[in-house]
Amino acid sequence: MEQLEAFFKFEKLPQTIKLDSGTIVPDVEAFVVLNMGRLWNSDMANPVNSGRLDRLRKLKALLLKA
Repeated sequence: MEQLEAFFKFEKLPQTIKLDSGTIVPDVEAFVVLNMGRLWNSDMANPVNSGRLDRLRKLKALLLKA
């Protein structure tokens, strides 16, 4: 998670992005802040948190492709 946090801290984020065919993130910065905060303050064994981590990893991969 530290690597993801460092990446998003220095990466220029777009305003909006399409994560997949059914998911559009209208405010990428808020998405990152909200999900990173919830991951840091939660139990990683919780399946909901696993989904948050997966979405952040997907976002990072999309930004690296751009």
